[in-house]
Amino acid sequence: MRRVNYKVVNAYGEIFNTTDYARATAPENQIKSTFLTPVDLVSDKVKVSYKIRIAKMKEKAKRG
Repeated sequence: MRRVNYKVVNAYGEIFNTTDYARATAPENQIKSTFLTPVDLVSDKVKVSYKIRIAKMKEKAKRG
């Protein structure tokens, strides 16, 4: 999954990045460009359990 980010210029000429569309399209702001950033939805706890399961499966495959 990816998140949409906006590069925005405000009324004072300051450039900032935001993922909030409402803030990016506020009356005093102008969107200059958009870019995507990856979002990891799997928690660290689940990643650890995946690694443990893979290690167990490899061990079982070695035994035959």
